[in-house]
Amino acid sequence: MAENTGIEWARHTYNPWIGCTRLSAACDNCYAEAWDRRGLQRQESRWGAHATRTRTKTRPQLRKWDREASELGIRSRVFCASLADVGDNHRSIDPAWRRDLVDDIRAFHNLDFLLLTKRPQNMAKLYPDLMEDWPANAWMGVSTENRDEMLRRGEALTKLPAKITF
Repeated sequence: MAENTGIEWARHTYNPWIGCTRLSAACDNCYAEAWDRRGLQRQESRWGAHATRTRTKTRPQLRKWDREASELGIRSRVFCASLADVGDNHRSIDPAWRRDLVDDIRAFHNLDFLLLTKRPQNMAKLYPDLMEDWPANAWMGVSTENRDEMLRRGEALTKLPAKITF
């Protein structure tokens, strides 16, 4: 949950929760799962269909990042859920966590939240309030491993009301 990230297309990373379930061949070399596995002396894995996702405590950083961006007169890109998938429909993800994420996106106007998923088809069901009024600072992207998945996920992405997609 880095304040600043080595990811070249984002300034910060923000993880509202951690954990995911493998979906496709694109998950074969998941850095987030490997990162989590290195820290397992503290708890069980958060990866897989039977693993519980866990909430993080990084929300207070958002206020600081938004203030800094405002003072500098810039917009900061925040990669959201680098250790999860915002489209994951796992039962252990509390709906309140999703509402908090949407509230954060709406509250911090100097931050562009880059939401990335391999499950764009789940977004409308998981985030109905986001679908009604998609904020301009919520970018929506899909990750893919091949042309067929790019076409399939890309089609689902085009059905979302995001103003910026990637």
